[in-house]
Amino acid sequence: MALDVKTRAELLAALETELRLMERQGETDAKVVEVAGGFVPTIGIIGTVMGLIDVMHHFSDFGSVGSGIGTAFVSTIYGLVLANLVLLPISHRMRSRVAATFEIQELIIEGVLCLYDELHPTLVRLRLAAFLRSSKSRLERNDVHAETRLLEPRQ
Repeated sequence: MALDVKTRAELLAALETELRLMERQGETDAKVVEVAGGFVPTIGIIGTVMGLIDVMHHFSDFGSVGSGIGTAFVSTIYGLVLANLVLLPISHRMRSRVAATFEIQELIIEGVLCLYDELHPTLVRLRLAAFLRSSKSRLERNDVHAETRLLEPRQ
């Protein structure tokens, strides 16, 4: 692409547009999972209410009332567990991966622009090393260790 464009601005616009679209798609996917995590406890409560209504129909048999109430509240527990231990952590992890991918793509864009500008290899190395240090420290703060190995410079 760097060879096909006429100006640096065209190259930068094309690369950034692609990057923004990828980021937006990843954020949309994470938002869908997060919204599902918000609705699941509500569905569990609806299951509990329906179970309690069923218990009220059999209220004359006190032996089944206790087990019916226990069974009714199980749906609330399932909803809370599914939301807080599965869906919301998945959403968080998806966002972390989108952020890590965004940083890697920014690094690639910077490298392509350096090549387009025909910078000296030492200057290219310095510019990209600055990216690597800042990306690495952000990744360590977010506990994303798998991507850190991808960003470490080769020696």
